[in-house]
Amino acid sequence: LPPRLRFDKVAARWIGQLEAACAESVASGVTAVVSVTAPILLPSKTGSTLVQRIRTDAGRDYGGAVHGNGVSILYLRHGLEKAPKGIAFVHNPGTDPRVLFRLTRELLHLAHECLKKKCPESAAERWLVLTGGGGKALGDALRRLRSRLCPVLPYRRIIMVSARR
Repeated sequence: LPPRLRFDKVAARWIGQLEAACAESVASGVTAVVSVTAPILLPSKTGSTLVQRIRTDAGRDYGGAVHGNGVSILYLRHGLEKAPKGIAFVHNPGTDPRVLFRLTRELLHLAHECLKKKCPESAAERWLVLTGGGGKALGDALRRLRSRLCPVLPYRRIIMVSARR
């Protein structure tokens, strides 16, 4: 199942804290993608434990439990200087955060390939069309990623098309 993201007050504060820690600790050209399963049981302790892990172990992927929450950290090396150094997600239990990692990896790869090929200025007129299942849940993830990756994505519009059930 695609992850259903959470955007409540606790999740928003937690996301901001982790993305700020990544901005300070993660190397240029690398993005740390962090996911945690909601509800965040001990938000302050979970956040500070993960911030400490990012600061001391930056570059080493992690998967496990932190204060009762499932947590995953994946470091994506892409070489894009303007890409964010951290993207964090809070999602409902029982869903697979690897979908978020895969989507983030693919969007960063597309941006890198376009820059490597020195796409012309007309790239501002490019549209990216994604097909597949996932519906609203995947749409929420895509909107979140687009907001974070906006400086590096060479697409005017990103459209997601999924089969209707």
